[in-house]
Amino acid sequence: MRSTSSSSREHLSDSHNQGRGHYEDEIIETAAEGSSSTQQYNDRGHPRNPETKRREREHVRAANEVMQVTGVVEDSLAARQKIVQSMNDKNQETFTGLRFMEIGRGVLVGGVWGVMGLRRRVLVW
Repeated sequence: MRSTSSSSREHLSDSHNQGRGHYEDEIIETAAEGSSSTQQYNDRGHPRNPETKRREREHVRAANEVMQVTGVVEDSLAARQKIVQSMNDKNQETFTGLRFMEIGRGVLVGGVWGVMGLRRRVLVW
Protein backbone atom coordinates (compact mmCIF):
# COMPACT_ATOMS: atom_id res chain seq x y z
CA MET A 1 0.00 0.00 0.00
CA ARG A 2 2.80 2.33 0.69
CA SER A 3 4.14 2.11 -2.81
CA THR A 4 0.72 2.99 -4.26
CA SER A 5 0.33 6.06 -2.07
CA SER A 6 3.88 7.25 -2.77
CA SER A 7 3.39 6.86 -6.55
CA SER A 8 0.12 8.79 -6.40
CA ARG A 9 1.88 11.51 -4.40
CA GLU A 10 4.59 11.72 -7.03
CA HIS A 11 1.96 11.92 -9.75
CA LEU A 12 0.09 14.66 -7.89
CA SER A 13 3.27 16.56 -7.18
CA ASP A 14 4.33 16.29 -10.84
CA SER A 15 1.03 17.44 -12.35
CA HIS A 16 0.21 20.09 -9.79
CA ASN A 17 3.67 21.27 -8.91
CA GLN A 18 3.48 24.82 -7.55
CA GLY A 19 -0.13 25.26 -8.56
CA ARG A 20 0.35 24.26 -12.20
CA GLY A 21 -2.14 22.13 -14.04
CA HIS A 22 -1.42 19.17 -16.31
CA TYR A 23 -2.20 21.27 -19.42
CA GLU A 24 0.43 23.91 -18.69
CA ASP A 25 3.13 22.24 -20.77
CA GLU A 26 0.91 22.54 -23.84
CA ILE A 27 0.22 26.23 -23.11
CA ILE A 28 3.91 27.05 -22.63
CA GLU A 29 4.86 25.27 -25.87
CA THR A 30 2.14 27.11 -27.81
CA ALA A 31 3.16 30.48 -26.35
CA ALA A 32 6.83 29.84 -27.13
CA GLU A 33 6.00 29.04 -30.77
CA GLY A 34 3.96 32.25 -31.25
CA SER A 35 6.49 34.70 -29.78
CA SER A 36 9.21 34.68 -32.41
CA SER A 37 9.46 38.50 -32.78
CA THR A 38 12.32 40.54 -31.38
CA GLN A 39 11.96 43.55 -29.13
CA GLN A 40 11.76 46.88 -30.99
CA TYR A 41 12.96 50.25 -29.69
CA ASN A 42 12.12 53.82 -30.64
CA ASP A 43 14.62 56.63 -31.31
CA ARG A 44 15.03 57.31 -27.56
CA GLY A 45 15.75 53.70 -26.74
CA HIS A 46 12.39 52.98 -25.14
CA PRO A 47 10.84 49.61 -25.97
CA ARG A 48 7.83 49.73 -28.25
CA ASN A 49 5.43 47.14 -29.48
CA PRO A 50 3.28 48.00 -32.51
CA GLU A 51 0.99 45.04 -31.90
CA THR A 52 0.20 46.26 -28.39
CA LYS A 53 -0.46 49.79 -29.68
CA ARG A 54 -2.80 48.41 -32.34
CA ARG A 55 -4.69 46.37 -29.74
CA GLU A 56 -4.95 49.40 -27.43
CA ARG A 57 -6.36 51.53 -30.27
CA GLU A 58 -8.90 48.80 -31.08
CA HIS A 59 -9.84 48.56 -27.40
CA VAL A 60 -10.33 52.33 -27.10
CA ARG A 61 -12.33 52.41 -30.34
CA ALA A 62 -14.56 49.59 -29.07
CA ALA A 63 -15.04 51.35 -25.72
CA ASN A 64 -15.98 54.58 -27.51
CA GLU A 65 -18.51 52.74 -29.65
CA VAL A 66 -20.08 51.17 -26.56
CA MET A 67 -20.30 54.57 -24.85
CA GLN A 68 -21.92 56.07 -27.97
CA VAL A 69 -24.51 53.29 -28.11
CA THR A 70 -25.32 53.61 -24.40
CA GLY A 71 -25.56 57.40 -24.66
CA VAL A 72 -22.63 58.30 -22.40
CA VAL A 73 -20.95 60.25 -25.20
CA GLU A 74 -22.24 61.68 -28.45
CA ASP A 75 -20.83 61.60 -31.93
CA SER A 76 -18.86 64.80 -32.63
CA LEU A 77 -20.81 65.52 -35.81
CA ALA A 78 -24.13 65.10 -34.01
CA ALA A 79 -22.88 67.28 -31.14
CA ARG A 80 -21.85 70.04 -33.59
CA GLN A 81 -25.23 69.90 -35.32
CA LYS A 82 -26.95 70.09 -31.95
CA ILE A 83 -24.90 73.18 -31.01
CA VAL A 84 -25.65 74.87 -34.35
CA GLN A 85 -29.37 74.12 -33.94
CA SER A 86 -29.28 75.50 -30.39
CA MET A 87 -27.58 78.71 -31.56
CA ASN A 88 -30.14 79.12 -34.38
CA ASP A 89 -33.01 78.64 -31.91
CA LYS A 90 -31.46 81.15 -29.50
CA ASN A 91 -31.00 83.73 -32.29
CA GLN A 92 -34.59 83.21 -33.47
CA GLU A 93 -35.94 83.65 -29.93
CA THR A 94 -33.84 86.79 -29.45
CA PHE A 95 -35.10 88.23 -32.74
CA THR A 96 -38.72 87.44 -31.80
CA GLY A 97 -38.27 89.00 -28.34
CA LEU A 98 -36.79 92.19 -29.79
CA ARG A 99 -39.66 92.39 -32.27
CA PHE A 100 -42.19 92.08 -29.41
CA MET A 101 -40.33 94.78 -27.47
CA GLU A 102 -40.59 97.15 -30.45
CA ILE A 103 -44.31 96.43 -30.78
CA GLY A 104 -44.80 96.97 -27.04
CA ARG A 105 -42.87 100.23 -27.16
CA GLY A 106 -45.06 101.41 -30.04
CA VAL A 107 -48.23 100.48 -28.17
CA LEU A 108 -46.97 102.27 -25.04
CA VAL A 109 -46.10 105.45 -26.90
CA GLY A 110 -49.37 105.38 -28.83
CA GLY A 111 -51.30 104.73 -25.65
CA VAL A 112 -49.64 107.52 -23.74
CA TRP A 113 -50.22 109.97 -26.58
CA GLY A 114 -53.79 108.75 -26.94
CA VAL A 115 -54.50 109.11 -23.22
CA MET A 116 -52.90 112.56 -23.16
CA GLY A 117 -55.08 113.65 -26.11
CA LEU A 118 -58.19 112.24 -24.46
CA ARG A 119 -57.27 114.01 -21.20
CA ARG A 120 -56.86 117.33 -23.00
CA ARG A 121 -60.23 116.91 -24.66
CA VAL A 122 -61.86 116.09 -21.35
CA LEU A 123 -60.23 119.04 -19.62
CA VAL A 124 -61.24 121.43 -22.41
CA TRP A 125 -64.91 120.75 -21.77
